[in-house]
Amino acid sequence: DGIIGAGAGQIPGNATILSAELTFVAADPSGAAATLSVHRMLRTWVETDTWNTLGSGIGIDDSEASIATDSTLGSGLDLIDTPVTITALGPAVQAWVDGSANNGWLLVIDNTNGWDARSSEDSTVTWRPKLDVTYAVGPLTLEVNSTSDSGDSNPGDAVCDTGFNNSQGDPQCTLRAALEEANAFAGADNITFNMPTTETGHSGGVWTITPNPTLDPISTTMTIDASTQPGWASTPVVEISGVDAPIGTAGLTITGDNSEIRGLAINRFDDDGILVQNGASGTVIAGNHLGTDPSGMVDRGNKDRGIDHTTGSGPTTVGGTNAADRNLISGNDNDGIVVWESDGNTIINNFVGTDVTGNAPLPNTADGVVLGGTSSNNTVGQPGYGNVLSGNGHDGLELDTDLTGNVIQGNTMGLGADGTTIV
Repeated sequence: DGIIGAGAGQIPGNATILSAELTFVAADPSGAAATLSVHRMLRTWVETDTWNTLGSGIGIDDSEASIATDSTLGSGLDLIDTPVTITALGPAVQAWVDGSANNGWLLVIDNTNGWDARSSEDSTVTWRPKLDVTYAVGPLTLEVNSTSDSGDSNPGDAVCDTGFNNSQGDPQCTLRAALEEANAFAGADNITFNMPTTETGHSGGVWTITPNPTLDPISTTMTIDASTQPGWASTPVVEISGVDAPIGTAGLTITGDNSEIRGLAINRFDDDGILVQNGASGTVIAGNHLGTDPSGMVDRGNKDRGIDHTTGSGPTTVGGTNAADRNLISGNDNDGIVVWESDGNTIINNFVGTDVTGNAPLPNTADGVVLGGTSSNNTVGQPGYGNVLSGNGHDGLELDTDLTGNVIQGNTMGLGADGTTIV
C-alpha cells in the first residue's frame, strides 16, 4: 500500500510501468520442487490479520483473490537464504497506477511442505522483500536519427532503439521504431528528427525514408514533427516515399485521437498520402507536401487521395492560420482532399492543385476538395485563410447534395495565390 504517489520512493500516478519484479529470501524453504503462484488480492486486510481473522484464509475465487495468476515461479523455492525473484508483475502494478485497488498479492505454493519468506522486519536488510519497478513518465520524445526502416527492438520500454547503429555509430532510431514505441507507450509522445547527412537515404539536403512493409497506424496521441530536422527552413526536408511499399498502402494511417503530422513530404504510395480512419478525432495535419517532392515543384503523386477522411472520422484540422501550417496537396492521382461522412473538419490556408508558389498548376487528377455523403459542419476556408483550389483536373471544390451545416468562404478557384494569375 502507498506505493503510488508523488513522494520519494513512490510511483507517480501518471507513470507507464515498464517492468516490475518481487524478490524474496526463504526462511523455511519448500524442501521439494514446487511452483509459487501470485494472485492479486481483491479484499482488504491489515498487517495483524491471521488465518483465523481472515476466516480460514483467503479464497482464490475472484472475490477474495483473483483466480487468474499475475505470475508464477517454479524454481529456487527449495533454497534457504537465497533470493528468488518473481517477474512479469508489471501489468498488476500498472493496474494499481491506473486506479485499481491495491490490496497486494496472495502467494500460493502447490505442495504440502509450505514455504516461508523473510519479512520486512527481518534484521538483515538485504533479506527483506523488495518490489523493483521500472517506469517512465511521458510524454516521450523519440528522435529519429536514421533513414533506415528497422523496427524497435523492444516496443514499450520507452526507448527508440532498433538494436543497430546509425551511420554515425549511435543507437539507431528509425521512423518505424519511433512509431512502434510511441504506440506502445501511453501519453502524448513526440517524434522529432535529427538524421545525419551520412545516412544512405540522404541526398541533396533531403532525407528519404522508404518503408516496407506498411508503417504501423498511429493509434495513440503523438506529434510527428519533421520540421525539427536540421536543414528545414520552410519546406519539408524529410520525405516518406512509397516506392517500395506494398500495394494498397497509405503513407500514414491515423486511428487514434489528437495526433499531429507536420513537416513531411509523403508521396508515391499506392493509396492515400494520409488516411484518417473511423474514430480518429482531433488530428492536425499541417506544413506537409502530399503528392509532390519536398521542393513542392515536382509531381510525385500518391495513387489515390492526398488526404482521405473516412466515415466516422473527425474533427480534423488541415492547415492553419500560419504560413508554416499550409499543406501543399497536389499531384495525386485522385482527389486532393476527400471528406466522406466526416463531420466538424477545418480545411484552411492550403494550396490544393498548384505548386508550392500557389501560382502554377500541379494538378490532382480529379477534384481539389470533396465534401461527400452527409458530411456536416465542416469549414473550408476562412476570411484571410482561404484555400487555393486551382489547377485540378476536375473541380476545385465538389459538394454532394446531402450536406448540412458546412461553411465555405474565402477560397480561390481558377486563380493563383496572387489573385491574378490564371491557374
